[in-house]
Amino acid sequence: MRRNIKKGLLSEEEYEIAKNKINNEYIQKKIEGSEQYFNAVSSIMSSASSAVQGFQDAEMNKVTHKYDKEIKAAKKAGKDTTKLEEEKEEALNQVKRKYADKQFAVSVLQITASTAVAAMEAYKAMAVFLLLVRLLVPLQLRQL
Repeated sequence: MRRNIKKGLLSEEEYEIAKNKINNEYIQKKIEGSEQYFNAVSSIMSSASSAVQGFQDAEMNKVTHKYDKEIKAAKKAGKDTTKLEEEKEEALNQVKRKYADKQFAVSVLQITASTAVAAMEAYKAMAVFLLLVRLLVPLQLRQL
C-alpha cells in the first residue's frame, strides 16, 4: 500500500483508513477465536458442575437410603434411633464437604471463563470506537 501512496494512487488518509481497517479485522478475528475458546471452557465447566452435583446427589441418596433403612428397622424393633439419625446427618455432612471443594473449583473456572468472554466483548466494542477515533482524529487535524 505504501507504494500506491508514492505512485499517487492512494492518499495518506486512504492508506490510514485501509491500514486501520486491516488491523481492526485482525483484532476482531483474534477476539472471536478467544471468545470461542472461553465459551467452550465455560460450557465444559457448566457440564462439570452438573456432573459434580449429580455425583453428590447420588451419594447423598445412597447414604439417605442406607440410614433410612436402618432407622426403619430400629423403629420396628422398638429401639432408639437418635444415634442412627445423628450418624445419618454426619454422613450427609461429610458428603457435602467432600463435594464442596470440587464445586468451588468448578465455579471459579466457570466464572473466570465468563469474565474473560465479557472482557473480550468490551474490548471488541472498544476496538470499533478506537478505529473511529483513529480515522477521525487525522481528518480533524488536517482541517486545522
